[in-house]
Amino acid sequence: HYRPFWDKGVQVDIVDMDGDISKYKLVIAPMLYMYRAGFEKKMRKFVENGGTLVTTYWSGIVDDTDLCKMGGLPGDMMDVFGVWNEEIDSLPDGMKNGIAFNGSRYDAMELCARIHPLTAEVLGTYEKDFYAGEAALTKNKFGKGEAYYIAARTGSDMLSVLYGEMIETLHIEKALDCALPHGVTAHIRHGEKENIIFVENYTESGKTVELPRDYKLYGTDQTVNSIKLAPFGIALLSDLTKV
Repeated sequence: HYRPFWDKGVQVDIVDMDGDISKYKLVIAPMLYMYRAGFEKKMRKFVENGGTLVTTYWSGIVDDTDLCKMGGLPGDMMDVFGVWNEEIDSLPDGMKNGIAFNGSRYDAMELCARIHPLTAEVLGTYEKDFYAGEAALTKNKFGKGEAYYIAARTGSDMLSVLYGEMIETLHIEKALDCALPHGVTAHIRHGEKENIIFVENYTESGKTVELPRDYKLYGTDQTVNSIKLAPFGIALLSDLTKV
């Protein structure tokens, strides 16, 4: 779930259930097996106030004393996500199901929850086995916000498409508003007089990044709209527009 944002140069915070999530546009809580006391209310308020929340299978199983939730999963968040998780199919090693989503097919593996939409819109469905055609990915409107439920473990390919749409729809800031080559990421460090963008190549081959506009190379007067990165190379750009 982190990798699609890394690939697109979107910075994320890692917070725990005691943290403040109210300031974010998007909160992703995969496999949140235990709901600590009060966190359900925090998630509920976040979505009600206009936030976008994503969770997955194997979430809301127990409370903070490790006692199983009664009355269905994901616990008291069923109305927020708009689904009821009836059971989980555990796939043997090497066995895969498929999810049809957004006109493409993606692998589902290891754990596949059988969920029943209550108020949620079905975005993706399972392709085979006794639960073929059932919901595998849903979106539910709740208050001013939306809550997504991913019912199975998937590869980063499907998550990249799903989160890519959210980045655009929610206008989540990228370090560089352009497509980054495979293995290249970008991050911003904020300063008092200028922001510095670190563009990093984590591959064994050289990469070229076509920038969305002109930037200055940090520490110089040189203006560039394209940069070439050596294998495992890095470039620093000055950005005065976001100070």
